[in-house]
Amino acid sequence: MSKPKRHHYLPQSYLVGFSADDGCVCVYDRVRNEYRPQKPLNTGVISHYYSVIDDKGEKRTDLESELLQFVDGNGISAIKKAQTSTDLDEEDRAKIAVFCAYLQFRIPNYEKSINHCNEQILKKIAEMTFSTPERTEAVLAELKEDSNNDSEIDPKEMTEFIQSGKYRIETDRSFSLRHMIDLSQKMAPILGMMDWCFLHPPSGKTFVTCDNPFVLIPPQGWKPGGWYGFGICTTGARKLIPLASDLCLVMYDKGEGMFWREASLEETRHINLTITDNCHEYVIARDEALLRSLVNKTGISEREWKPSINIG
Repeated sequence: MSKPKRHHYLPQSYLVGFSADDGCVCVYDRVRNEYRPQKPLNTGVISHYYSVIDDKGEKRTDLESELLQFVDGNGISAIKKAQTSTDLDEEDRAKIAVFCAYLQFRIPNYEKSINHCNEQILKKIAEMTFSTPERTEAVLAELKEDSNNDSEIDPKEMTEFIQSGKYRIETDRSFSLRHMIDLSQKMAPILGMMDWCFLHPPSGKTFVTCDNPFVLIPPQGWKPGGWYGFGICTTGARKLIPLASDLCLVMYDKGEGMFWREASLEETRHINLTITDNCHEYVIARDEALLRSLVNKTGISEREWKPSINIG
């Protein structure tokens, strides 16, 4: 059996739910600042994005071919049921919760954010470890003794280099993949124990999605830049996940409620603007006119992406 090389971080079956009658979605590319129609097959895909190298040096695609295909198949079947029915059982709820959890952590936005966070932490540790030439000299002497390495490094030059911060620390992909699986498995049951509201747009209107479609909305009264943050379980924080062009899930606080209703025109517009504003590189919709309107209103073409995880 051939190993899959094209790995969709936005499931192809998920994107079909946002496609137009011709089978295409309209994509806004934030990096190139361009709009283009394309097939779900060619959207949200990176070669070997979930592949890992095993102990024998061979490339394994089990995460894509087994785990994520299982998550996607279960999730989409339950989402399709939610589009036409209000009779979801606990198994359906669990499938959607798992799908949404992975949708938050399987994407490039999360990989780049956690790598950025890891780099910041390691740089801060390095700055403290090599804080002065004297301290650097002592650390280097200890390392030299442990490794039997005779190479000479100037303590003053190394201290200046570390303190400048003008270097990069690259994190191995296996690091974010481990976190993706661990956090998704821990997050899914938490999401499943929240009050859910499935929203349908008004007649003639649609929801959009993006390459960072799990949107965490702060509780009312929260002020950016304050001394405290908020998270998934913060009281009053809402979780917004577009599931199809005609269905958007809003998760509230802890509870067992599950209900459906039609969103107003104002709510639909606000949801679409929020999703657009949360994108990493791509916003995806059924039609270009809606996409252009949202991009122009949010001004995302004028702003650079910022990591969602940051160390102050």
